[in-house]
Amino acid sequence: MYKKNEITIKHIFIFFLVSLIIISVVFFIYFSKTIIGYSVYLVDYNVGDVAGFNLDTDGVHFGTVSKGVSINRFLTVSTNEDARVDIYFKGIKYLGVDNSTFLLKKGEEKQVQIYLKIPRNVEEGYYSGKMVVVYRKPKNI
Repeated sequence: MYKKNEITIKHIFIFFLVSLIIISVVFFIYFSKTIIGYSVYLVDYNVGDVAGFNLDTDGVHFGTVSKGVSINRFLTVSTNEDARVDIYFKGIKYLGVDNSTFLLKKGEEKQVQIYLKIPRNVEEGYYSGKMVVVYRKPKNI
């Protein structure tokens, strides 16, 4: 009886291992076929008492903003082939875009408005994270 249970446990383990490998391969194939490219931008801001501007072009910088203030920046997004564009933020709060998913045709450009809304109860300090722009093959355009 002990051998039967041992064989059953081995079979279950092998089944789960094979299933995991198959699922991983399917996800890899799916994402490698759908993602055209991506861009990662540093996004940062300071919360303080004095307003300050940062016009550097190496990322999306909001400078120093006061509590309870909203401010906008713009980013031009373009592609050299038809694409569905997805924008999201990692590791940073209080940021957004009006439309985080949209379609672009080959050679088309779009101005994306990025907004920062600082609540009144946030602590002063430096905040940074990333904005990721993913270009995917569209289903229909």
